[in-house]
Amino acid sequence: MTVQTEKVVLNRANKHEQHDQEQEQNEEDQEAGEETYEINSLNFEDEASEKQAEKSESEPSEQVQPEIVPEQAVNLDQFEQKDEMTPDDYEKVLIEQPDSSYIWIQYAGYFLGKTEIQNAIQTLTRAVKTIQVGSAEFIIERINCLVAKLQIIKKFNGQEVLQQEIQKQVQTFEAPSMLSRSIVDFLLQVKDYVTCELLFKQLFANKKRKHELKNVQKYIEYLFQSRKYGSTDLAQLIQNCECDSNEKHNLFKQVGISFFEINEFEKGRIVFEDICKTNRLEALLQWISVEEKYSKVETIRDVYQQICNRDFGAKKQKILSVILKKFYEFEKTRGGETLSVQELAKRLE
Repeated sequence: MTVQTEKVVLNRANKHEQHDQEQEQNEEDQEAGEETYEINSLNFEDEASEKQAEKSESEPSEQVQPEIVPEQAVNLDQFEQKDEMTPDDYEKVLIEQPDSSYIWIQYAGYFLGKTEIQNAIQTLTRAVKTIQVGSAEFIIERINCLVAKLQIIKKFNGQEVLQQEIQKQVQTFEAPSMLSRSIVDFLLQVKDYVTCELLFKQLFANKKRKHELKNVQKYIEYLFQSRKYGSTDLAQLIQNCECDSNEKHNLFKQVGISFFEINEFEKGRIVFEDICKTNRLEALLQWISVEEKYSKVETIRDVYQQICNRDFGAKKQKILSVILKKFYEFEKTRGGETLSVQELAKRLE
């Protein structure tokens, strides 16, 4: 490999590393004060599944790990090696970048391009052993390689081998929740709900992990995509989550939005009607947003009318000024009766 080629590869790797370091979590702004409430209307029966969630057995608590947001699993189609590099070339690059999952995955792609499947798997196994352990900033690099390895195993070795490998990796990895969530992302992409269910069963055998916020978020995502939400008491799942009331509020919103996304509109409205009893403006706006995205015009008008006629108490002026403005814009963009909105505003003064 020429010096110029090596510099190109190293520059690509450095850009990948810089991208990882610059990722941050965006947190939704919340209104001041915490509110406590219970929602008892989320235990919907799913005709497609009557199986009840199995109870988790308690295990010793795992050591708390630094929380890093893993990037999306690498697409197997991107593994194909495009540069004319040899294994010796990759080995030279890895001397300079031994902790780069990007280089390791490209190296594995070299073998995939030559249909040397076992060599590709062994390369990623070696990567996980080589990349630093115990350093929080490199956990994501090892997760990337593990998930890439699992993608290859699923494609070429089948579901049973995949499930065995996942069980082994989750048992031994120092951050099992982080690894599991990344694996779930991959499994949801390929719609392997059976393996996904087995993974959550293993993860939640430790009850503490079942109460972790990000695990609950990912579990709700799985339940709705697999249409198995009826097998779980969603309200109890959220109430048991170890997080503050704002985060629980957001989990209920996630459930409401999820119902709309699978065309269960009435169930979604029940959720939003419940969480909006506290008259939080951001929840009301979220409800309106999903209605405008998924519902018919007549239904959206009814929801606007229903919201505007609620008793907001001391928050009335603040909330109605925002809601009525959005109602007016809604009618205006759809050629509706903006005059009726103006009349409603006068009546509510």
